[in-house]
Amino acid sequence: MHLAALGWDDYFSRQFENLERDGLIPARIVEQHKNGYIAYGEQGEWQAEVTGRFLHVLAGLIGFPAVGDWVGLQPVPNEDREDRGSRSRSSLRMSTSCFS
Repeated sequence: MHLAALGWDDYFSRQFENLERDGLIPARIVEQHKNGYIAYGEQGEWQAEVTGRFLHVLAGLIGFPAVGDWVGLQPVPNEDREDRGSRSRSSLRMSTSCFS
């Protein structure tokens, strides 16, 4: 899936530059559940959860991601996406410069 189909444009690309340098991939939250999120990115659909740092430090400052927010995903190593029909777990990292 192309990010442009999800609303990605030059504005979001500029906002994401710092997160991309950290090895994160852009994705948009499309579903929110009690224990995590579903996000779409160029590599397909991801099951995502927030990192421990986010839970303990940033959530109180900037709130939790919501449907429609753009986030930086950090894929979990050694996850085989094909075994789950393109779904994979990932950590969801955000910073105070997150955007929606």
